[in-house]
Amino acid sequence: MSVVPDEFIISINLTNLNTFNSGSNNNVFSSVFSQSIQLDDWKIALVNLYMFNCFQNVTKSYGNNAFSYTFFNGSTTLTRNVVLPDGIYSIDDLGNFLKYTMTENGDYLYNTTTLQSVFPLSLQSNATYYGAQLTSMSIDTTQYPTASGWIIKNGGSIPISTVFPQFIVPSPSGFNSNTFGSLIGYPAGSFPPTTYSASYSNPMVYISGGGNATPGFNGFVPEISPLQAIQINCSTVINPFSSNPNMVYTFTTLNTSAGEMISIVPPYLSYQNLGKNLRVSQLDFFFTDQNNNALKIIDPNLSITLSMKRFPESSRSKDDVIFKKQKRILQKFYSAICTVK
Repeated sequence: MSVVPDEFIISINLTNLNTFNSGSNNNVFSSVFSQSIQLDDWKIALVNLYMFNCFQNVTKSYGNNAFSYTFFNGSTTLTRNVVLPDGIYSIDDLGNFLKYTMTENGDYLYNTTTLQSVFPLSLQSNATYYGAQLTSMSIDTTQYPTASGWIIKNGGSIPISTVFPQFIVPSPSGFNSNTFGSLIGYPAGSFPPTTYSASYSNPMVYISGGGNATPGFNGFVPEISPLQAIQINCSTVINPFSSNPNMVYTFTTLNTSAGEMISIVPPYLSYQNLGKNLRVSQLDFFFTDQNNNALKIIDPNLSITLSMKRFPESSRSKDDVIFKKQKRILQKFYSAICTVK
């Protein structure tokens, strides 16, 4: 068997993807050694990491993938439940999915003469207030007379009395709550609160973000992603200073947008223990979020460099060894004297 060096570099890329252990998450990468190693004196540190920001911010597991809205068939109020497919969404993407769902359900006004379409409920980003803007426009036969060619596309009848469609944020909600409301900065509730009130203006507009953009509306700054930190872990690491004992290094997306490159180069190498009384022939590395939940890596085309270094007991200075040996001799001598007395 060849001699194992005291330090070597581990390189991880797409070819190291462990499809068997990853499943559909693509988040386990394995480095296989040419020979097994006894890990008693070994430590590991991240040298650099390059990967694309491909982390989903809306998923069923996060519990932030659903909302509802109301629409009308004459005097009847219809509630539509919307479930978003797991994916990467901006606020405008969420608004586009709302419009797509309303189109699929035929929940919009259409003029058979002019071919004009009107969507009375919309969601979009508002850069000025660093928030999300929801707009609800009133519907009635006075504004949209059937004699002029107006219909509801789903075949329903236009309400005679004025009504407003509502956008419904499910409960619980709140900043950093990993729910749909946190994505757009809205508390749980219906917006507007009822389908009609004499006090309503047309349209009804709600804007979340800094400084309570809409008076009387208790909105907050949207948190479009619940992902606060990314942890790269190793199955044999023992990190006593972290709530996640397998953590090698933690980092953020560094304000990169979806699809942009995340570049991580630590200012110094922070070595973590690789365990004791273990002989291994490979190391498995995997990704989790700040709550230690497995992260799905949509694009596993990445590059990770790690330093694996041996810190043997014999590497301590000779003076330290001699001092401890002399200390043991003196302890035995003192013990012997005490026994004679």
